[in-house]
Amino acid sequence: MPELAHDITEFAKQMAGPLAEHPSVFQAALHLVAAAIDVDRVRSARRDLLQQIASDPQFHDPLLAREPMPDRPARIKSSTAMWLEAYRNGTFVQQRESVLAQVAEHIIYESKIEQIKLDWANAKQEAQQRARRWEQLTRLERYERRAVSQRNSAIRAFGEAQAAARDGSQQ
Repeated sequence: MPELAHDITEFAKQMAGPLAEHPSVFQAALHLVAAAIDVDRVRSARRDLLQQIASDPQFHDPLLAREPMPDRPARIKSSTAMWLEAYRNGTFVQQRESVLAQVAEHIIYESKIEQIKLDWANAKQEAQQRARRWEQLTRLERYERRAVSQRNSAIRAFGEAQAAARDGSQQ
């Protein structure tokens, strides 16, 4: 927090008040202000992350079931002999149309498969992103608990330093 050093020093002087001349009181005030700023920063980061999680459109929606794979289209094998027979019978055009229709069905099937795989991969990636956000939120909550504990300790230490400075100046 080097960019806040001047502000921290000023806040510590204001907090210590007339006892700012005592090094122990001023030091305790510095620790208290730094701890309070740390708590504020972690709470701000946690709040931003919670807003990011809550603004996810799929946050409230249950996970969608995986789309099933489509059935593979029937495939009729054709041999050279079949093509020759179709040519002799005059059914060559129909045979060709049938094969082209099968090819078109296979292309459509393959594109559906690719789209489903892509959707599955995207869903997996989004789920991993959400999991990372929850893990980050958990880490921030642990850090916030530690920061609050440090701030509370700094408050007690500041009070003790003030009391010791007052007792020392009264004697």
